[in-house]
Amino acid sequence: MKFLIILAFVISLTKAKVHLDCTFGYSSYNNVLGTVYKCSSVPVLIGGGGQSITSVTGNHLQDMTDSNVQLLFLSGSGALSFVPRAISLFFPNIIALEMINTGLEILNGDEFIDFPQLQFLSITQSILIRISGDLFLPTPNVVYVQFQSNLIKHVGQNLFAPLNPSNMNYVGFRFNWCINQEATNPTQIATLIEILKELCPDGENLETTTVIITLETDTTEDITTEIIDTTTTIFETTIEQIRTTADTTTTNDFEYDTKTEEPTDDDLTTITTENSCGIGSIDERVCLLEDKNEILEAKVFNLERNNEEIQTIVNYLQIEMEKVKIELLKLTTNPCACK
Repeated sequence: MKFLIILAFVISLTKAKVHLDCTFGYSSYNNVLGTVYKCSSVPVLIGGGGQSITSVTGNHLQDMTDSNVQLLFLSGSGALSFVPRAISLFFPNIIALEMINTGLEILNGDEFIDFPQLQFLSITQSILIRISGDLFLPTPNVVYVQFQSNLIKHVGQNLFAPLNPSNMNYVGFRFNWCINQEATNPTQIATLIEILKELCPDGENLETTTVIITLETDTTEDITTEIIDTTTTIFETTIEQIRTTADTTTTNDFEYDTKTEEPTDDDLTTITTENSCGIGSIDERVCLLEDKNEILEAKVFNLERNNEEIQTIVNYLQIEMEKVKIELLKLTTNPCACK
């Protein structure tokens, strides 16, 4: 029997209703938001049309109600591939949204229509690839943006146009495909916005490429084996690319090779001279050790970054494999869909 398996990096969203079982509590965001009352939940997707929150459960703290909730924290295993709608019907005063470990791939301009008061946005450890340039049109009051540990390759040229960079206090794009930077003050943020335009070109008009693989097999088990083997090959190739490109990295103006041994005395002498350690002075040894410590810290930073990138890829591939398994199940339970 011949099965047609479609492996696509952009797969149509499955419509679903969303249920939230909230754990209510407080979180402190210091000078960003202060202390806010929050709902933390792992969204439960219920089959059926729409992408809206249709029910919320949970026990409020004393004297608190839904209208007091200002932060919505959503986490999961990658199943949530959209920003839930109709949140204002339950929590009308949301100013902060955190999403972690989601299946989000693209953020479009209508994602945050239900969050007009939004000030704080954090979507991390997910599989975001592209961010539309009109994303913040409905949310002009955003002052904190965090997109760390995603797969971002394309950012809309006018992404920050609706916002006022001089009022913002953080923008984070660390551990992404096209960029690994963050900014913590208005001056740095203005610079980072320009860097984004250079490193993460606008992907608004990119065409989606779908890879179609036809497998000749007699059993579903054989198909699954083929898919796992293919996914493993993609994963191993990607990891090797990361290791290759990470061999030489510049951090804090120090260029180093992650495969080299500990810096030699000659290396330290060169760095010491450049940093005016004062050869022959009483503080020479202290200065040399400080320089050596900077180099080792840079190496540690690089290894941590690589681990973050690898974990992001693993999460992405696991989600894609789950989607393929669902398609396989549909084929095996509906023979009419097979050729």
